[in-house]
Amino acid sequence: MLVHDQETAQCFGLPPASPGNHRSDGNQAGHALTFKLDHSRGADHNDTIDINAATDISDGIELSGGAGTDILLVHSTDISTLIFPVNDTDIATTETFDLRGGSATGVSVTIEAAKLDSFTTIIGDGTADTLNLSTNNINLDGKTLTDIEIINLTSGQQQITIKTGTTLSG
Repeated sequence: MLVHDQETAQCFGLPPASPGNHRSDGNQAGHALTFKLDHSRGADHNDTIDINAATDISDGIELSGGAGTDILLVHSTDISTLIFPVNDTDIATTETFDLRGGSATGVSVTIEAAKLDSFTTIIGDGTADTLNLSTNNINLDGKTLTDIEIINLTSGQQQITIKTGTTLSG
């Protein structure tokens, strides 16, 4: 998993003068810094938290973008399934969940519905992106879902709330 600041376009933890500033072409051997964190926190800017492998999401992970407009980005076409553990997973102050960098056949995300509360925007690529929501009801009021083809409620008597502040497109 890689955290980088969109305003300064450098890798997390590296000085701006470092010759290995973040490259936009993904998880490459030439990156200055590639790592997996259980506690990933952004700075007070617009941050992107890259998911470079499905195994980046594990028990006990904490994802927080900090202040600014922050993105949780699927950043590997090898990712077709992401499973967020129900227990010990925390997502906060991260506004956009972007699946477009995942598999060309779509990404299936299994996540507790309440974990999506932080996000105001969820973006798929228009193929077969799926949200499998467990445990809680979900309120989509004030949220924008773009190119998400399927939403499955997987825990019995769950409900989805869609109001005038909800935007569904694609």
